[in-house]
Amino acid sequence: MSTLQLETGSLHYKVTGHGAPLVLIGGLGMPLQAWAMQAQTLSRNFQLIRLDNRGCGASTLPSESVSIQDMATDVVAMLDHLQLKDAHVLGLSMGGFIALALTHMAPQRTRSLTLAHACAKLPARTRLRLRLWQDMRQANVPPALMAREQLLWIFPENMLQNDSEVERLTNGMAQAIGSQSVEGFSDQVAAYEQFDMLEALPGIAAPTLVIAAEDDLSAPPSHVEQLKNLSNVLKFKIFSSAGHASHLVRAEEFNHEVSEFIQSVDAARQMR
Repeated sequence: MSTLQLETGSLHYKVTGHGAPLVLIGGLGMPLQAWAMQAQTLSRNFQLIRLDNRGCGASTLPSESVSIQDMATDVVAMLDHLQLKDAHVLGLSMGGFIALALTHMAPQRTRSLTLAHACAKLPARTRLRLRLWQDMRQANVPPALMAREQLLWIFPENMLQNDSEVERLTNGMAQAIGSQSVEGFSDQVAAYEQFDMLEALPGIAAPTLVIAAEDDLSAPPSHVEQLKNLSNVLKFKIFSSAGHASHLVRAEEFNHEVSEFIQSVDAARQMR
């Protein structure tokens, strides 16, 4: 584990593997350890760069408010720190918002863009649900109870049929929830709510892979469809069942899709 010191605070990150650089940007309250299933596989072919967003994991929370653009700027600072001209970028959920903002503000730094369970603007139902979670955090609802609420929105129904599996998922989520401060969660929710990239989509030209799921309650396909307005979508992969977490639920297929896409982008670049 390493730390990058910025004017606004410290950014916690980890680099593993060798090959073309691939930045993994996590979602709301998602520490870099949550990419474990990707690290095991993708680090065989890529230089994986995982980081904790501001106010999450071991990264600090600045005293001023946080925006999606701020977190995108952190990724640029990370690339500069690692002396990388550009990188493939994969964003999940809120991380997809950050990846979009990054590619919009610094297109030359994004070699390819993978958006998983992301939209260009937060759906109304998801916005209201995040506000409810924020109120629950501020009311000091126990992490285990919050985890039981959140997993209903994140995991597909077939994973919720076994009590022992539900308990395992609940314990893991409760640990992640307990590791993030109430202030960090609230600031990330506020950043999430304010983000709107709908009008900017046609101007984003990075080769793009979009990953979604038919049963995703947080980023439903009807909203993910907005991303078809991006100017260079090469593939739209929709899982029939993966909830809001195909990187966990369908990890092998998810990793294959990402790896195959990035390798095809790099092969096309070499032929120019």
